[in-house]
Amino acid sequence: MLLRPGGFRYRSARRAIERWADAWQYGRVSGPEFAPSAKDAIQVAESFFAERVESCVRFTTGLRHWVYDVTLAESARRVVVRLSHPDHRRELAGGVFWHDQLAAAGVPSPQ
Repeated sequence: MLLRPGGFRYRSARRAIERWADAWQYGRVSGPEFAPSAKDAIQVAESFFAERVESCVRFTTGLRHWVYDVTLAESARRVVVRLSHPDHRRELAGGVFWHDQLAAAGVPSPQ
């Protein structure tokens, strides 16, 4: 399941992401010293899936986004939480677009 704009299953997940984006946009956090933390990824995952997180590890690859490998406690499901600066919204949308295109072409990809 991919997170799409306006497609959140739980309103609290949407609010958590909006608070994070607003904090950046309105200068409450800024500059290269700011990066979303595992705590932020955990908050988004727990809000979205309504389930406690067992583990959260950041992928060290990537140029623009902060991407976390999250394991949910009750279902043992592994999900990816991808956080980014609001200015990089187009790149995030591009990732969703290409995921759908590649999956439709039969390329194995996460659901």
